[in-house]
Amino acid sequence: MTHAHIPIIVNLLSLPFTKPLPLSICLHPSFEIWCYRRLLRISWKEHKTQEEVLQAADVTERLLDQLIKRKLHYAGQVILESSGHLLQLALEGRMEGRTGRGRPKKSWTDDIKQWTHRRTYGEIKRKAESREEWRVMIANL
Repeated sequence: MTHAHIPIIVNLLSLPFTKPLPLSICLHPSFEIWCYRRLLRISWKEHKTQEEVLQAADVTERLLDQLIKRKLHYAGQVILESSGHLLQLALEGRMEGRTGRGRPKKSWTDDIKQWTHRRTYGEIKRKAESREEWRVMIANL
């Protein structure tokens, strides 16, 4: 496993066409640190802290933060597409039939609302219509 493999694995786990896993599960901070320990061959017996491992790996931005920014950038592109576009219909669409019992499943829009600190999808659409505001918001996460 090399430095290039970690983002690829994480990106594949969070793609919209696969069964989406919550980002907190597929990229738990301990998983990221474990990968860097394996790459650098740092044993747990050496008692290195997470900060020391990140410094040794020369990490400037955590993978979860990179993935959140990529996902928001992609969502902004999809929102700006025409109203009949297939990706936008998949993002905004509703499923027919009854919903299952239990807690509702987390969706893409739930993640976007959480990361942008907006309450409704309509607020997110209005924000994404202004490309400069959307880019500034993503950059300041």
